[in-house]
Amino acid sequence: MIESYLSATGEETIYVDRPLELALADNDKCYPGPAGAMNMAFHRNAIALVTRPLAIPNNAMGVLAHVGVYNDIAMRVSMQYSIKDGGTVVNLDILAGVAILDDRLCVVLQG
Repeated sequence: MIESYLSATGEETIYVDRPLELALADNDKCYPGPAGAMNMAFHRNAIALVTRPLAIPNNAMGVLAHVGVYNDIAMRVSMQYSIKDGGTVVNLDILAGVAILDDRLCVVLQG
């Protein structure tokens, strides 16, 4: 069950992130939310996703690397042959952060 409280102004505050009521053992299944789907509707000015390009490793180490940028999201692609694995290992790396800019521009929806 989602906990919610009415404030003095009559606005309802919903707490989605709350502690578990029971202790869990290893391999116990846990679903912290209510039955149904929970989603978030938001305006583009409510949340910021910020990415930064990562440094390219030295080519002397036998690594082929490139930073690709699409829609201002930067991702580093590194490729190197691995004798242990017997093939080419490809790594995709991204440095990203998320921040809420204005919580008045987003709401939690329960379906």
